Amino acid sequence: AAVACAQNIKDNNCTDRCISQCSDAVLHMMEKRPNDTKDRRKQHATYDVIDIDPYGSCAPFLDAAVQCISDGGMLCITSTDMTVLAGNFAESCFSRYGAMPTKAKHMHEFALRIVLHAVEANANKYGRHIEPVLSVSIDFYLRL
Repeated sequence: AAVACAQNIKDNNCTDRCISQCSDAVLHMMEKRPNDTKDRRKQHATYDVIDIDPYGSCAPFLDAAVQCISDGGMLCITSTDMTVLAGNFAESCFSRYGAMPTKAKHMHEFALRIVLHAVEANANKYGRHIEPVLSVSIDFYLRL
């Protein structure tokens, strides 16, 4: 995938604005985050846009992502662990996202709110906040 991304970057003449990397995403984002989280204006946060699209839960990536996204940047998140978020595995949901899901007609709406809360909670640890632009639940996944 990284090779295809690199080719797309080259084909679209975006080599000065985009990079393609094949490495551990959490480690990469942690290495790129600003050292001084209290005053981000003094140090440039590395990324204006981060798109997290794992197979499964997005939870392991949230802490690193909110640290290395620039102020006003766009954090795009996909989560495909709807069985956990919809209430089939409540304990797993609590350990990953810090919330207890419900099995009801509104479970997809509630799953979106659980993930939004998890992102906001991670951002708050660093004096940051989120402004959701679009949140959708389609079939078995969420996209924020």
